[in-house]
Amino acid sequence: MTNKNKGMMKEFTQKDLASLANQLSCPSGTSGIEVGNKMHQTNISMTQKALEAAQILSNQVVLELGHGNAAHLEQILAKAQGVTYHGLDVSETMYEQAQKLNKEFVEVQKAKFSLYDGTNIPYDVATFDKIITVNTIYFWQQPAQLVRELYRVLKPQGSLSIAFAQKSSMESLPFTKYEFALYDTDTVTELLEKERFRVVNVVDQYEQINSKIEGLNERDFTVVTVQK
Repeated sequence: MTNKNKGMMKEFTQKDLASLANQLSCPSGTSGIEVGNKMHQTNISMTQKALEAAQILSNQVVLELGHGNAAHLEQILAKAQGVTYHGLDVSETMYEQAQKLNKEFVEVQKAKFSLYDGTNIPYDVATFDKIITVNTIYFWQQPAQLVRELYRVLKPQGSLSIAFAQKSSMESLPFTKYEFALYDTDTVTELLEKERFRVVNVVDQYEQINSKIEGLNERDFTVVTVQK
């Protein structure tokens, strides 16, 4: 990854970086709302690639882990007729923001948001046709257990699409040494295959993003899609 404006790092102390990492993992309060807005902006291309990989069809039930402020929800519901969306997040602030921004969809029961503990998914076996998650895997406290839960709640032949920035891009960012577990394609696919998932598609992508800390940066990210 190329850093175009590395000098900006001097403005941030180690405490600042640790605080930012904490907000990225679980946004809270007024600062969390700001972080959520920024994450939506910087993650939107990854979200769109994850949705392309998911191939959502008419009348399917979709789960998103770590929805943030869910300002992208309208794009998900527009993928096909009759789509029903469920969002789970560990952040109460993001849960509240998502409901506020998507009130019209919640009221007509096209969307439902819930809090969860980051590992145990509060849904029955074989509930979802598609599951997507973008830039959350770094914060999974019990990855194997969560993957087993994702397998459990997927319908037979259902798919899971995980979008993540490659370790080679993330490790040069100063805040990722706090609270982040970094992944590459091999470690992600190994994690998923151990829990009986079958890899059906891997898409690699390059983009430039505007970072709050380092200005204009390059990022390599990947969307891994697996099937039950």
